[in-house]
Parts: sequence; structure tokens; C-alpha cells
Amino acid sequence: MAARTRLCCALAVLSLAACGEDRGPEPVGTITEAVKAPLASAYCQINVNGVNKDTETDYLPHVITCENGGANLEALKAQAIAARSVAYYAMATSGKICDGQGCQVYTCGAAPQAKHFQAVKETSGMYLSYDSMLTYGFYVAGDKDPPPPACKGSGASSTEKWITYNEGKTGAGVKMTALGYIPPSQPVYGQNRGCMGQWSARCLENSNGYDYDKILRFFYGADIQILQATGACVAPVNQSPQGFLDEASCSTLRGWAYDPDQPAKAIEVDLYVDVAPGQAGATPITVTANVSRPDLCAAIGSCEHGFELPTPAALQDGQAHTVWAVGVDASGAPEKELGASPKTLTCAAGSGGAAGSSGSGGAAGSGGGAVGGGGGAGGTSTGTGASGQTTKTVKDDAGGCSCSAPGTGRSPRLGGLFAFAVLAGCASIRRGRRQSD
Repeated sequence: MAARTRLCCALAVLSLAACGEDRGPEPVGTITEAVKAPLASAYCQINVNGVNKDTETDYLPHVITCENGGANLEALKAQAIAARSVAYYAMATSGKICDGQGCQVYTCGAAPQAKHFQAVKETSGMYLSYDSMLTYGFYVAGDKDPPPPACKGSGASSTEKWITYNEGKTGAGVKMTALGYIPPSQPVYGQNRGCMGQWSARCLENSNGYDYDKILRFFYGADIQILQATGACVAPVNQSPQGFLDEASCSTLRGWAYDPDQPAKAIEVDLYVDVAPGQAGATPITVTANVSRPDLCAAIGSCEHGFELPTPAALQDGQAHTVWAVGVDASGAPEKELGASPKTLTCAAGSGGAAGSSGSGGAAGSGGGAVGGGGGAGGTSTGTGASGQTTKTVKDDAGGCSCSAPGTGRSPRLGGLFAFAVLAGCASIRRGRRQSD
């Protein structure tokens, strides 16, 4: 049975129209209702005050133009997903939506431009979800031009107080916004996962290079789901891997990752140390995100997407080391850096568990650890890491380490990852040259 309650707060929506003017606050009193997700199908038309508007080609381009029209592409994509979530919620609960700040502004005298249509098209059918519920995409303007890199307001505007800064937070750690219903004695409610700040979203893109995915997670939490509805009006869009680098400590490198397009499949995660992904000499250690994580079951609808490995002894040298985690798209599309990546750790010698090494067992048991015990010359060894997670090392004919895939004759540069690769038992080969199971 859907829980229903009256919103007791006033929604002071200072939206960023194309003209950038403050149109003033408007109070909102509305019935809220829990809506189950995934949705059965997309709402291809939105009833605006009794008139149907095509969602993807008319309604949303106008809304994001009126609400945050001066933003650049990634902030507009984030706006489109939030606005679609609001529209879907209105259609699911009442079959219509108003045209104004009490709902969303469709009519403001400004015509959508190419970038507004592009932002909607490239997020076709995408909406917010958490804990098997449709998440309402609350958003307000907030403080104008918040300073980078934090991109957080100080409370100068009347709407800043509604914004939630939830970057890196998950589960009950995500702060809900007072604009929505906050259930008593219930720390997690999928409908309310916070509120986006539109000026802050612009700052995140323009100053920090955030894409729409990172912008949304900055406000709605690292574990917010971005689902894609199905329907005649929705063009399939490949979604990037999602996930989080939970920990990079002196004992453990740990997190989770999955591909929303293939949620049942365990994807690979590339870990880089001291050399950022895409830079010369950057070579990954590859692990499979297939460890059971009960905290993910409700959050993303699937449990087997964790990864964990002992921190290699090579990083326990008293020096600062930076760790990046990148999710590998299941369909071969561009990889995506996980939330809270990178992290930096400084560990004294012997301060944490060591990874498995050639010919010996590691912290996870005989032949276990981050990678398994060694195989014979010219062979391949497969070890079991945390909770049955599997990684591979490939050995050359002399028994030393080689990162070339069979038939390629090529070895990636180890660069700053050399010590990490050796102590972990040789890096897994790059995506595209990975050894098959």
C-alpha cells in the first residue's frame, strides 16, 4: 500500500530561467505518494494543465530552458533527469502537472536552443530511483556563483537551505531535503534523496569538469540510481558504469561497481596507483566486482557488485599514494571513474595486510590474496580474493611478470604503477587485451 502524507513545507523555488531573473518563491502543498520503480513504461506525454505535451521533444526541452537555461550541457543533462523524475512522479500520482514554480516551469517566453534538445536526447527516458522507488528530483537555485572547487553556497539566498550536499554519502548517510517528506524514525526513504542546487551544478561542471552523473551524485548521494524507462518515445542510451571507491586504507582497497545497462553482470574495475587514468604510464590492476554486498541489494537491486583486495605491501612505504578506481563498461563503451575516486593513503611499512605473491598464499588464504599464488613458467595463475573474487596474473616463460595478452606481443608501460603491479603479482592486462576466463 502506498504511503501518503501531506507535505507541510513550502517549496521556495528560485529557478534559473534563461534570463536568469529571480521570479520569487511560491509555496507548494501537494499530496506525495510512494511510486514503485522501475516504472512499467515511460510517460511519453505529460499533461500540462489539461494539454498533452510530448515529453522528450517538447515538454522537457522547454522545462530545462525555463528552469536552468543558461547552464552548459552536463548541468542541463542533470537538470533534464531531475525534471523528468518530477514529471514522471506527477503523472504517476495525479496524471497531470502544473505549469509554474509549484511544479515545474514550462512556459517562460524562452525557446529551447540546440543544447537543450541535446541534453534531453542524451538522457532519454532517464530518471532517479532508490530502494525500488521513484526518487523525486527536488531542485532549487541556491546561492549564485558558489566558489569552486567546493561549489557550495553559504546561505546567502533563501533557497540554499534546501540543498543537500551528499557527495560520497550512501544509504542512511544521505541527507534528505526538508522540501520533501521525511518519515519519522526512518533514516532511508527512496522518494527523498535530497535536493540539487542549480548554481552549484553549473559550478561543478564549469570549474570541476563534472559530468551529469557526478553532478547528480553530488546532491542525491553516491548510490542514487539513474534508470531508463522503456517506451516508444525513449531512445536507448548507453549508461556509464556506476559505483564508489569506499575505502583506500593501509589494509584494504574496497568499493562497488555495476553497469545499469546490464545490472546482473559483474563488471571489471581498473585500479590505478599514482598515475591517473589516461596519463602516460597509467596501467591498471583489474579486479572483478562480484563480491556480495548486502547494502547494495535494496540500493541498486542487485547484491553481487562489490570488490575488495588487500592493500599491496608496495604501498606501505611511508609515502603518499593516490588510488583511482574506474568502472569498465560491459558493452565496451568508455570507462567511468567511480564516485569518491581518487583517494590518497600514506602507510608505514608493515601497517596493513599484504597481497598474495608469486608462489605463496596471501591474506585471503592459500593462494588467495589480491591475486593468487604463482603458476609454473609460462602459465597462468588464478587466485581467489575477498569473498570469492577472482583476479589473474600472467607469467612469462622465465617465470617473471608479463602483462601482454596472448597473441598481442605487447606489454603496457608500468610507469608509476610498477611497484604496485609487482607486489600484487603482475597487473591484469588492459581492457581490450584481457585474458579470457
